[in-house]
Parts: sequence; structure tokens; C-alpha cells
Amino acid sequence: MRRVLSDKEMKDAWKERFKKERKKKYARQEDFAEAMQHEGHATMKSTVGRWENIGGSYGKEIPGFPSFPTMQSISKLLDVQIGYLIGETDARSFDVEEVMGFFGLSEEAVNCLSDLAHRQGANHDRFSEKYGDETTSYADTLNKVLTSKSFLKLISHLNELDCLIREFEDANSHSQRNQREAIKEKAHCLKHGLSPESTPERFDEGGHLIDESGFRLFDPDNPERLADEVLRVRDQVRINKCLLIDDQMALVREIWPQTIGYEDSIANLDDVIVKAADGGCRCLSSDSLGNDGSENGLKHEHH
Repeated sequence: MRRVLSDKEMKDAWKERFKKERKKKYARQEDFAEAMQHEGHATMKSTVGRWENIGGSYGKEIPGFPSFPTMQSISKLLDVQIGYLIGETDARSFDVEEVMGFFGLSEEAVNCLSDLAHRQGANHDRFSEKYGDETTSYADTLNKVLTSKSFLKLISHLNELDCLIREFEDANSHSQRNQREAIKEKAHCLKHGLSPESTPERFDEGGHLIDESGFRLFDPDNPERLADEVLRVRDQVRINKCLLIDDQMALVREIWPQTIGYEDSIANLDDVIVKAADGGCRCLSSDSLGNDGSENGLKHEHH
């Protein structure tokens, strides 16, 4: 359940977001005022100026929120929901908010996916000019990737890498290292009956246990211990990197199995199978391969 915002919180959010969103759609205050007039509101440039200073002051005025019908028109023209403008949600639109809630993704992630899905294919212009058809869009490619079995494995290994990095950095942060070594030092002192009072020669000025050479016995910045941790995470990252490379290739081959043939210079073009080589190529009819892959008949051969 959402927390009810205070009047100040809503006004602070409006002051920050309204002007930013207005500038995205309308460069000048008078442009937005004119658009509001077309919506049936008696809006002037000065009115927009007051709206942009809600939560503050505008000359001698302390501007308040516009009426709800006016807010509805503002929301429509700026293509954002009212709740976003007053800080009730960080989602600019209801659609984005629903997707965020359903998938547990951030607004930035949802918008990135949306932008990506609306991109034209990599060779759109060239393909349209030659064949009169649009090439495969990013949305088509995304659908293939997201619904493939290999994608789940790829994401799983990416999550493992994400967790590995987070765990390593958290466990070896300055505070965690100090806390870990302090616990070891305390346990060691209790076990051997050591304290700054009873055995002051075993402790430095900071009250930390030292060895015969005067170095801290449980040093959070011990280079050997830190090196061991770095080498451990290095080995794990290398393993994960290999898995990710395998995952990517598995995903490509699952979605586009024809790439396996392309890697060996073989292309099945439905009516003909082309086997290319540096010295020439062989073209076989599509039914010329036996069940065991052997060639039954040669259609064309060029050298």
C-alpha cells in the first residue's frame, strides 16, 4: 500500500517534474499555454510560470495546484499520469506502472525495453529499398530471444555473476573487513587470555593485537588475505565467463539453427542446398541428401 504523501512532498515533486516534462514536449512556456488554450483552458504564459513554481513562490504569490480538470489536460498534453507529477509514483504512465509491478522491473528498464522493441531492424532502409519489405524488427528479435530456453540459462548465469560480484564486494568492504578481523582478534584474545591490561606488550597503541614484528596479527588490510580473495573471485569470474560464452552460442543456435550450417559454409535455401568452399561451390537439390546426410544427387558444381 502506498504511503500518503504530505502536501509539501506533492508540491516538491510537482515543482521538479512538471517543468522537466513540459520542456520535453514544449520548449517555451507560451507554447504550452497555447496548447492548453486549445484544450479549452484560459492559460497564459504567466499561468505556466506559476505552475512551475508550485511549492515555492511566484513574485508575491504562493501558487497552489491547478484544478483537477486542468491537471487532466496537463497530464494529457505531457503524456504522463497525474500521480507521477505529484510524486505518488515514479512511473510516468499507467502502462509503465503496470509493467513495473508485473515484472518487478524499474521504470528505466521498462522504458529501455520499450525503446528497444520499437527500433527498426539493422538493415531496414537497405532491405526495404531492395525487396519492398521491412526487415526483422528489434521486437521480433526480442520475442525470439525472451521465449527461448537458452535465454533462461543465460540469465541464470548472469544472475550468478551479479550475485558473485555483489557478495565479493560486500564481504570485502572496509567495514566488513574490520568487523571480521575484530571478531577473530577478540576470539583469539579470549582463548589465550590476552588483554591490553595484562599483556600490554602484545598490543599496539590502538589496542590491536600485534605479532613479534609489531604488525597487526588480524589486519583487515593484510595484502596476502586480500590477494587470496581476489584470486578466488578471479577464478570464479573466469568460469562464469566461459559459461556465458557457451550460453550465448547455445541461444544463437537454438533461435537460428541455420547458423550451424553457415559456420561450415552450408546454406539450405529450401529448393537448393549450397555447399561453398574457397575453390568453388556445390549446389544440391533439397531432396538430394539421404536420411544419413549422404548426397544422393548433384545438381550443379562450379569451380
